[in-house]
Amino acid sequence: MENNLSRHNKKSGEIAEKPYDKVAGNLSKKINLAMRAWLYENYGFLNFIKKYANIKKGDIWIEGGVGYLDKMQKTQQAFPGVKIYGFDNSFNMLKEGLKKYPSRKGDVINADFKELPFRDKSVNGFFLFQTLHHLSDDELSKALLELRRVLVNNGQLVIIDTFLLDLENQITKTIGIIKEVVFKVIEDEYVDNMLKYSNLTKKDFLRIMSDNGFRLVKGMEHSGRVITLANKIKFFISEPMIFEKGGFEG
Repeated sequence: MENNLSRHNKKSGEIAEKPYDKVAGNLSKKINLAMRAWLYENYGFLNFIKKYANIKKGDIWIEGGVGYLDKMQKTQQAFPGVKIYGFDNSFNMLKEGLKKYPSRKGDVINADFKELPFRDKSVNGFFLFQTLHHLSDDELSKALLELRRVLVNNGQLVIIDTFLLDLENQITKTIGIIKEVVFKVIEDEYVDNMLKYSNLTKKDFLRIMSDNGFRLVKGMEHSGRVITLANKIKFFISEPMIFEKGGFEG
């Protein structure tokens, strides 16, 4: 990654195994993320970004939680005049991704949201695709502070993530017993924690974003939404949203 972006480099001894390191080589995981990249390109998400995100020639954008680099490649192809970098907290996921896209070796880095290795106000925007729901509320707030630090004034976050439908909160008690009986509970707590979805509704998420100084610029209310049944009968919705840094200094 270019020197004008980097604030510091990790020492090799600081790299620790992350949850996705355990499954990085699994064929099923590769197929799953390849399918997500296909949906991203063909289900209206990428067109939404082209139409509404403030992405200009010469900008620097970064994808957080870049995984196998599939969506990063599709986004780069859609915006050839923009330099797109990526980071992921799974070293093994990056290794697998670079096998497929070796030309991107200098464009990705092993890092996480707790301490982004980029200088203050050095990035025009971030792509955050299905990453934030893995964070606790406290981790999310800390991540947003780091993103604010790195973003230029009026910089943007393009977020596609998964949130509970408000309806789910109303039926949780009803299905709570049924879901434990009908669906097998994952016994490996480490993997279970890795795969769990957020308990935030979209309304909760918008509140947290506002509290941390991000203004919603555009959301996709109808087209391009994906409703899924996952994690033992919880109903989720995935849709893109664009936020702009603002609200207070930082």
